[in-house]
Amino acid sequence: MDWFRLYGDMPSDPKIGTLNDAEFRTWIELLCAASKYDQSGDTGLNAETVDWALRRDVTVTLPRLLERDLVTVGDNGNYRIRAWEKRQYKSDTSAERTRKYRAKLKAGAASGQDDKPVTSQKRHGDAVDTEADTDTEQIKEAIASSAPSRKIALDADGNWTGISTAQRSTWETAYPALSLDAELAKAAAWILANPKNKKSNYARYLTNWLSRAQDSARPSAAPAQRGFDPLAYINRNRTKPGESHVIDA
Repeated sequence: MDWFRLYGDMPSDPKIGTLNDAEFRTWIELLCAASKYDQSGDTGLNAETVDWALRRDVTVTLPRLLERDLVTVGDNGNYRIRAWEKRQYKSDTSAERTRKYRAKLKAGAASGQDDKPVTSQKRHGDAVDTEADTDTEQIKEAIASSAPSRKIALDADGNWTGISTAQRSTWETAYPALSLDAELAKAAAWILANPKNKKSNYARYLTNWLSRAQDSARPSAAPAQRGFDPLAYINRNRTKPGESHVIDA
């Protein structure tokens, strides 16, 4: 999935903070277009295609972005995001992120490091290469392909073998909402119940299993609160037909 950086101080930028809602929406949509095009700031859109791409008329909002120098027109006629390279880094590309993440996993496996890596939840402007920026699909691919050389296998009793401490640590960090042992047991039970679906790459199979389980681990919705019924409140002490408040002695 394509993505780009947004910074917490963006609303404080006078050029952006004073945009109205429609202008701000156009700005964000052009950032999205640029992130999907060629990672150079080119949106791939021009005067003839921009309305169709954004599914609306931007003849009022787009000139405002041009006036503020947030957007320019390139030599090819396409709209370009000004200073894209200053805020979006080369290391943000999926190939570079995956390469660095794989290298870190392999380094951890080689050193036998048991400590779980801690990822700060606060994003800083100098955090160019944080794992928090990595796409989910890239993480899954990196985890599966970076498994130790010892092959993961499932024995006849449903016990997993070949899962290293480093592999467990990687899974526990990537999928914090899960009980790892419980999910591994479920995955083993499924394989034993479906022998025809035996897998050739259990590292990838388990990573995909855990990813799906993580996506499903959503907190249950709170029960809906019953609204105030004024009519029921008014009639709360009234006697219903056929009822009597006379007490027999």
